[in-house]
Amino acid sequence: MDKSPANQAADVAGIKATFSLDSGHPGLGGNTVTNLGEGHVELDHAGSESARRAVDRASMTAHHAVDKLAGRASRLATQIDEKTQRLVQAPRQAWAYSKETVSSHPVQAVAVSVAAGFVLGWLVSGRLTRHRSD
Repeated sequence: MDKSPANQAADVAGIKATFSLDSGHPGLGGNTVTNLGEGHVELDHAGSESARRAVDRASMTAHHAVDKLAGRASRLATQIDEKTQRLVQAPRQAWAYSKETVSSHPVQAVAVSVAAGFVLGWLVSGRLTRHRSD
């Protein structure tokens, strides 16, 4: 006699209703107590099974959410690590590029350096002269 959870719940509800209707009548106590006892057993069994399934579903959902967050956190950590490596490597690459350019075109490198020195000197001396005249 296999009952579906819906039928068990209906039976338990019927037992509970029978008890609440009969509880005011002292003469009907014998049958009501027996039905109530069985109802509690069925209610406990059906309730615990239902609660167990609900806990299992909640647990699975929580595990899924944690796994999803862990995956995102892992990808984010990888991206941060890659960007950090690029930032650390950028000055080294710039220095290597500069050394390569100077060694392959030494005259141009000296000319650019001299021109930059003149421009920088002009900017600094112009500013110093303005401050003195004020």
